[in-house]
Amino acid sequence: LTIQFMKRFRDITNGTTGKGEPGVIIPSNVTVPSVIVVRDLIDATVSGYLYHKSGRECWLNLNGGPPRKTGEHMAKRDWTEHVSKVPVPEEIRWPKNICRTLENTTETVGMGIYLEFARNSYYRTAVQLKNRTQDPTYFVCFEELMKRPDEIEARVRSFYKEFQTHNTTSESVH
Repeated sequence: LTIQFMKRFRDITNGTTGKGEPGVIIPSNVTVPSVIVVRDLIDATVSGYLYHKSGRECWLNLNGGPPRKTGEHMAKRDWTEHVSKVPVPEEIRWPKNICRTLENTTETVGMGIYLEFARNSYYRTAVQLKNRTQDPTYFVCFEELMKRPDEIEARVRSFYKEFQTHNTTSESVH
């Protein structure tokens, strides 16, 4: 995979849309050709659960060290507004700290909490965008990108080329 190709994905994977929407990984609509790199849902959920259960972005920074400032953003975010179907025992409910909640419950309950939280906080926008046929997007599974980088790069380049060809044809018709 070329360095130039990987740089194109940097903005997609930085955790924002670039429009001042922190926490929104994928915008609800796209107007320019965009490649959306997504992880396997099960891998992403387990990884996110373990990551936050360990305190990352709550009382630790992203890398597991001391927080950069007083508390990290996940310690201030009310996760309970995104979890309504999984029964959360009151004795472990820390409304502004999902990490503490995950740390103080069983894996079964914790995974349920994190799955519903992630689905409603992060995954929903990806599904909405995937279902919108008018947006110029191409979805790539991160794991497939790592397994078959040359094949995926060729598909992505073909997507961009097809979009450019389509736009050039549309513009010349008008």
